[in-house]
Amino acid sequence: MKDAKSVPLRTVYSIFVEEPDDFYFHPRGVLMVDEKLNISLFCSDADHNFLLRVIRKFPYAELENGVEWNGYEFECKDQTATAFEKHGNSPDAIPFILKDIYDSSPRQYFFLEKALKNGPLSNHLSP
Repeated sequence: MKDAKSVPLRTVYSIFVEEPDDFYFHPRGVLMVDEKLNISLFCSDADHNFLLRVIRKFPYAELENGVEWNGYEFECKDQTATAFEKHGNSPDAIPFILKDIYDSSPRQYFFLEKALKNGPLSNHLSP
C-alpha cells in the first residue's frame, strides 16, 4: 500500500461563495483533490463544515459550473493547470501552491495564513 503522501494531486480549486442577497463572489476556501479522491480543504475554521457539506453534496463538475444551496451560490474555479505547471502535482507542492494563491490576493485569501504558518501540509489529505 502506498503512503498517502505519495498519491499525486489531481485537482486544485478555489471555492467562491456568494452570500444570499449579495452580488459578489468571494473566495472562502481552497480545495485539493488527490488521485484517490481524498480531499484537503483549506479555509477558515468557521467555514470548514459549511464548505465541506457542499463539497460532499455536489459532484465537482456541478461545483465548477456553480450551484445554489440554502440560498448561497457556490463556484469552484479550477486552478490546476497554473498550479501544476509551476509546482507539479506532488503533495509536497501543496505549501507552494497555497502560497501562490495567497500571494495573488492576501486580503481575500487571508484564511490561508494559518495553514501556511502551521508547517507541513503534504499529509493533509483525508478521505
